[in-house]
Amino acid sequence: MDLESGPWRRSGLGAEYQREWVGGEWKRVTIYGLFVEHHQQFQVLWKGNGGRTYFYQSEIPYDPPNQGSYTSAPGVNGWASYKVADGVKSHEAWGLGVYSVFEHPDVVLTRAIETPTRPEIRFHDMITVALGDHGEISHVIDDKGEATAMHPRVTPKVTNFP
Repeated sequence: MDLESGPWRRSGLGAEYQREWVGGEWKRVTIYGLFVEHHQQFQVLWKGNGGRTYFYQSEIPYDPPNQGSYTSAPGVNGWASYKVADGVKSHEAWGLGVYSVFEHPDVVLTRAIETPTRPEIRFHDMITVALGDHGEISHVIDDKGEATAMHPRVTPKVTNFP
């Protein structure tokens, strides 16, 4: 994988900058304390069934220069920090926090967490926080939870999903 091939990561920042961290096709894996930051696309892409995460902390990329370079699909701004793949049937996570520090104005992330809606996929105690004055995270998980804001300070939370 060419780790510096992104449209806005060519400044010699090094191999620690990847497009995404992939949770693989793991089945029945439990992670305690998952910290993932600054990947260009999904911070976590979870593909296996029966996964569990207890505490997730993530700061999304701070340096997309504009929305056009930070769009994952038509009508979807950015890449969710924590994504459960569409084919996953069961997954559960507790205590997720996703933070933004966008350097450029008008850069938006549609949702911090993206997941299929199924009875065996559940999330508990999520928060999004904007740490800078630019951009926003529009929803906590899928289309639930309000947008982050700085003036006044808004740190949206969702207790349980679905």
